[in-house]
Amino acid sequence: LAYFRVVESLWGKELGKDEPYFWHGAHDYVELARRYPTPLSYTVEALQAAGQGRAEDARRNAGRAIALDPNDPEAHIGMAWALTISGEPAEALHFVATAMRLNPNYPSHYVLARGMALFTMGDLNQAAEVFEEGVRRNPGATTLFIPLGSVLAQRGRREEARQMLLKFRSGGDQKGLENLPRAYTFPFNWDYEHARLR
Repeated sequence: LAYFRVVESLWGKELGKDEPYFWHGAHDYVELARRYPTPLSYTVEALQAAGQGRAEDARRNAGRAIALDPNDPEAHIGMAWALTISGEPAEALHFVATAMRLNPNYPSHYVLARGMALFTMGDLNQAAEVFEEGVRRNPGATTLFIPLGSVLAQRGRREEARQMLLKFRSGGDQKGLENLPRAYTFPFNWDYEHARLR
């Protein structure tokens, strides 16, 4: 899970390795964990499947994790992503709420799951509020900068969006911002049937 969080949170550069190093590390540890499945290993498998747009696999593994440990907030976040990428973001919000209740000192990736479910539902106002509160709560939560910038731009708050993207690309310039869509990869992929929601 630590390896997966590095990829999701875009921490690879700070740790001196590229993102594929951590993706491969997460995959290798999942293979080892399959020998002795635990709620955590199923959660990681769910997140890995969600990262590849395999919604049914993500749902199945998140369901296994929750069945084995219903009090594990990370398992609920795994299910939230599985539901969001499979076109059920409203249902995903229930799992995010459960995770936040189980872990009141929740990290920023819970905010990402909640905000993206709202974004996918088309509730840009609420998504902006969630992301903005997440950034206020944790100003170093780089994983929230791009989605917040996107929501702000779509709400017509373009200069605020630009500043958020510049914060993501500290020291960047206009050319860097123009290249950002090609350089940035969101850590989760919608399944084929629901790709339009992305």
